[in-house]
Amino acid sequence: MTNLLEREEVGIKHWAVEFCRKLDAKGQFWVACHLANDHSVEDIPWRVEREREEESLSLQPKIDFEAPSKPVGAI
Repeated sequence: MTNLLEREEVGIKHWAVEFCRKLDAKGQFWVACHLANDHSVEDIPWRVEREREEESLSLQPKIDFEAPSKPVGAI
């Protein structure tokens, strides 16, 4: 939040500040990294949503589509 307020020179009532206040610590970390890499404040909601999608995909179990064709006990 400090980075957003000071570096981007937005006011306390700016939509991005309100958006970031609703994020958990992980979401605020993503925003901080996004801003540290000189990305736009306007991209904050997109970046948070993208990180959430990538995280949810990485947590899904991997499906072995070849499993039915393998004999029992095969590696």
